[in-house]
Amino acid sequence: MLRQAGAPVQPGPDAGERAVRAVEEAAAAARAARAEAPRGEGIWATMRGIYALEGPRALFRGVVPRVMWISGGGAVFLGVYEAVKATLARPGGALEDELRELRRD
Repeated sequence: MLRQAGAPVQPGPDAGERAVRAVEEAAAAARAARAEAPRGEGIWATMRGIYALEGPRALFRGVVPRVMWISGGGAVFLGVYEAVKATLARPGGALEDELRELRRD
């Protein structure tokens, strides 16, 4: 019998064995699911199947959280980039020294 996904392994003398068994059962279930999956349909056939079974909204499920996650990361990256650029570009900063060196050559 397969354990329910996400069910915790109870502590005890054989907890390690139960944890390994749970991982092996999950791997076997994944292999079985892959074996039953249709092959060679391609992305467009898959998308048509999702559209037919679940409707157009299913094709975009998860887009908003993903865009928000990417936007947050981009904002952090841009903020750090601008802060480093401002630090390096201020008078007497390392970037100004490098540019002076390049202009002399």
